[in-house]
Amino acid sequence: MPYLLIVAVGISVTFFTAWHFMRVRYEKEIEKTLEMASILCGEIVANEIISNENDLQKVAEKLGRETGVRITVIDETGKVLADSEKNPQEMENHKNRPEIAGAFRNGAGLSARRSDTLQTEMMYFARRQEISDGRQIVVRSALPLSGVKERLWDVNSAVIAGFAVAAVLSVIIGFFIVRWLTNSISQMKETAQAIASGKFTIHAPATTDDEIGELGRALNEMRDTLKDKIEALSEKKTQIEIIIDTMPDGLIVVDRNETIVLANKTAERLIGYVLPVGRRLGEVVRNENIISLVKSTLSGEKTEPIKTVSLSGTRLEMRGVVVPNAGALVIVRDISEAERLERMRKEFIANASHELRTPVTLISGCVETLNAGAAEDSSKRRQFLDVLEKNVKQLSNLIEDLLKLSTLDEEGRLHKEEKVDITRLVSEVIEQFSEFATKKGIYISPNMEKQPLTVIGDSALLKQAIANLIDNAIKYTNPVGTVTVSVKAVNGKVVTEVADTGIGIDKEHLPRIFERFYRVDKSRSRDLGGTGLGLSIVKHVVQAHGGEVSVQSEPGKGSKFTIILPQAD
Repeated sequence: MPYLLIVAVGISVTFFTAWHFMRVRYEKEIEKTLEMASILCGEIVANEIISNENDLQKVAEKLGRETGVRITVIDETGKVLADSEKNPQEMENHKNRPEIAGAFRNGAGLSARRSDTLQTEMMYFARRQEISDGRQIVVRSALPLSGVKERLWDVNSAVIAGFAVAAVLSVIIGFFIVRWLTNSISQMKETAQAIASGKFTIHAPATTDDEIGELGRALNEMRDTLKDKIEALSEKKTQIEIIIDTMPDGLIVVDRNETIVLANKTAERLIGYVLPVGRRLGEVVRNENIISLVKSTLSGEKTEPIKTVSLSGTRLEMRGVVVPNAGALVIVRDISEAERLERMRKEFIANASHELRTPVTLISGCVETLNAGAAEDSSKRRQFLDVLEKNVKQLSNLIEDLLKLSTLDEEGRLHKEEKVDITRLVSEVIEQFSEFATKKGIYISPNMEKQPLTVIGDSALLKQAIANLIDNAIKYTNPVGTVTVSVKAVNGKVVTEVADTGIGIDKEHLPRIFERFYRVDKSRSRDLGGTGLGLSIVKHVVQAHGGEVSVQSEPGKGSKFTIILPQAD
């Protein structure tokens, strides 16, 4: 509809402009014709008046017929002397006619008005004419404007017909243009709506080189840019979510109303509650320590980390942090392992101090006794020197084992890696302890495959680990007992077992048997020269080689220690 209105207004304006232009043009042509007729007829009338004034009427009628223009002659008083179409005697005085007054005053006058004589619209042109005897007359020429209207109507009919055809064509062309524009805009609207809803598969029309095509291309470019940025943001969001969910610490974020905004899986696992986003923390968590910490943090109070116990018995440490203009962040950390390690550290320090203090005390006591005069008695001197030698050796072994453990702890990897034949290495260790076993009346029974079984590692460390196991087996087996050492290949692994028929280990001691300074029978272990670090060294050596060590035991029947190492290709 707006388009049709614009077309109608345009055609109307054009029509009336053309009509006005044609009317002015035809009126100018009539004016020019009347002016020429007045000039030509004026000379003839002036000459006729001088020669024969009585024939003036006939001359006017003749001129009117020849020119097709109404000719009127008026004297200075306004009296009509002759007229080509009317009897001058019947015509009124014309002195006040506009064109006559203008002619007498200015030499020429023009007017377009309705003729009282002919009762029709006329255009008059009057020209003052000087006569040789000194008189002045006005020769007026006139034509009816009805001819102008007829010509304008003919032209207007043709113009109207042309405009009508143009209007119909404009409507038809405009219909298709509007339809095309409407379809293009509708497609772009659909594309924009699809982009707003997150669908990036729809393309805007961009096949033309006009503004619509440029708009379509710009819309498609915006769609591609948004798609890339949203995909990048989504990928980053996923990465952040994975990082948050795999963090060792639990994270809980609440807003000022204590509504859960974010919670990772670690937090849910540690505190033992499901934490759905959008729920108030107090609705899903029944741990008063957590609720109290969140309230204190939101109120702006300075809070200290608190320790609590989860539903599963896990020891937790929680810390509240204010999130500016947002709420609070609660960090939940499992401190069970940290506390266990702290206890082990304290126990280690206490045990190491005790183990060091015992030989040092004995050494100090012997030295003081010897200095007090016991050195003069040869039998006592020998006794005290034996005690000194034994405790110095004990102290030396302890320091050496501590240094080995310290090295394994700090480095956590092997400096020397080579192919080691476990079968051969075990045989060497058995031979090394054969004399010691024989003195105790213990039989060492080797049970090994004939072919070499190799692993990648440090032969010295592996030899130390196996030696510790065989040494313990001999020490804790009564005379006439047996220590069986076997090496075999099982599913790509080299399995070494040291089994004895000794005193065995109670079940409650097995979980801690590989801890440093842990002894089942402290007095007996110390009497046998043990440092309490042998099995701990075994464990660290095996782990450094990527292997496992385990123990099975039954009091009164003996123990079996198993080392499993990856077999070399």
